[in-house]
Amino acid sequence: MTGPSVNFINNLSLALISMFGALLFLFGGLGLGALSSFVLYSRKFSGPINEIANIISELQSACAAAERVFRLIDEPAEPEDRAEDGCAGRCPRRGGNGACPVRLSAG
Repeated sequence: MTGPSVNFINNLSLALISMFGALLFLFGGLGLGALSSFVLYSRKFSGPINEIANIISELQSACAAAERVFRLIDEPAEPEDRAEDGCAGRCPRRGGNGACPVRLSAG
């Protein structure tokens, strides 16, 4: 959110500088070279501010990703799979003399 809001403020300042500079140029209070210099200086001033906003955005993304990773690390371990279900060929659902309907595969 910081990136778009900083870009909006920088573009708004450029628009205001251009508008008031144009009015001053039309009424003879400012030369064209001074106006273009002022616009370029305002862009040079906003460059580092944009970089700082981008760095803050990257840090926020990194913190959110780290939070997800740490939440995953803190999850309890899943129980181990059993190698055999303990029916040993007798299925209690079929009276104890039939094969189990579901067998564990070795693969």
